[in-house]
Amino acid sequence: MDNHRNTYVSQVRNDLAMLISAQKREEETLRNIKNMKFSPEILQKKQSDMKASITKRAESIFILEQREQDFISGKLDNEIKQEIKKNTDNFNSRLNIAMKKKKDVEKEEEEKKVKMTAHKQQSYERNPSKDHAYYYKVFLKARETFPNYMKENLTEMPNNKGYIWRDCWFFGDKPEEPGQPTVMFDKKRGGVMHIHEIDIHEHRIFEKVGKDKKKLISRVPRKIKSISKINTLVRRR
Repeated sequence: MDNHRNTYVSQVRNDLAMLISAQKREEETLRNIKNMKFSPEILQKKQSDMKASITKRAESIFILEQREQDFISGKLDNEIKQEIKKNTDNFNSRLNIAMKKKKDVEKEEEEKKVKMTAHKQQSYERNPSKDHAYYYKVFLKARETFPNYMKENLTEMPNNKGYIWRDCWFFGDKPEEPGQPTVMFDKKRGGVMHIHEIDIHEHRIFEKVGKDKKKLISRVPRKIKSISKINTLVRRR
């Protein structure tokens, strides 16, 4: 509390210094105004206005001096605590709004990516030779930068689990786990991990931050035209 109290005392003293400086300037002007060439009526009006301003400012100075002493003595500690709580609540509120907006944008981007992937897959199924060369180049570039620890992990992972790296999917070396969904790990910035779980019905995306529990951020139904297509899926790494 001492640090917070000192901060408020410092703010009050700064305000006091400005008021006292302004008061001295106006008092000096009031003393010298008689020497200025004003008509009696205007001179009287200016003197009256200055005296009123000086009186009002003196009241403000008195109040601030009293608050300075009250802050120093701890009399206003409850006011400080309330102000700190108010500022903290406002900050947390703005932070939550910003985080929600960020997650909404990320969710929208993920859903677009899932839909785009599905669209590309459908396009490829209609004309596989058209995009084969392009996507093979994309895959080769991704493989060149694929982290070594992920490569090592893949040797111990089943073929229905793996990593997403630069939009390319790398699957485990071991036989897939029968009856289990495809699970892909997509590492993001800031210690965020997106976990894709895909079965014949839907594509779910979870978000996991650090050691926190994963949270569902996206769920997109899959449109499967026939079971034969499911059985003909080939996973490659």
